[in-house]
Amino acid sequence: MTKASRRHWMKLASLGMGGLLAAERNASAQPINTSRALADPRSAIKITRLEIIPVHSLRSIFVKMHTDAGIIGLGEGTVEGKIETVMAAIAQLEPYLKGKDPRQPAHHWQAMYRHAFYRGDIILCSALSAVDIAMWDIKGKALGVPVYELLGGPTRDRIKCYGQAESVEET
Repeated sequence: MTKASRRHWMKLASLGMGGLLAAERNASAQPINTSRALADPRSAIKITRLEIIPVHSLRSIFVKMHTDAGIIGLGEGTVEGKIETVMAAIAQLEPYLKGKDPRQPAHHWQAMYRHAFYRGDIILCSALSAVDIAMWDIKGKALGVPVYELLGGPTRDRIKCYGQAESVEET
């Protein structure tokens, strides 16, 4: 057995990422429930505006992403004590997002994240998470499927509960 070189590994990794991005660009490859789909997968959808809603009591920010197809996506992001700063960051992302197809969330996330000179700070990541969640919400609504199906489907059918209840009926 030969050892794989770093170059070989990078080639495989880039091919894998390219395949993911190519699959995302092909909306017809996604499962479609035509009875619940809000848009034809071949029709263009464009982001028209973002509505930023601060909820100070929850220390959260909600984003309503509006599209020309009438589909509204909801997203949430927050950074403790920095709500106004995250709101400003989301507002700075809006010019990039306007006119773009929200059904390509991975592509847009990469473009917005890599555009900043200083990548990955908590403010930018919180702003990106809010708009990213909203784009996934729009994609799910447009295709008529829940977002968890777009992300690979359910991974379990039950979970352990922790707490002080003596029985399930008490919870």
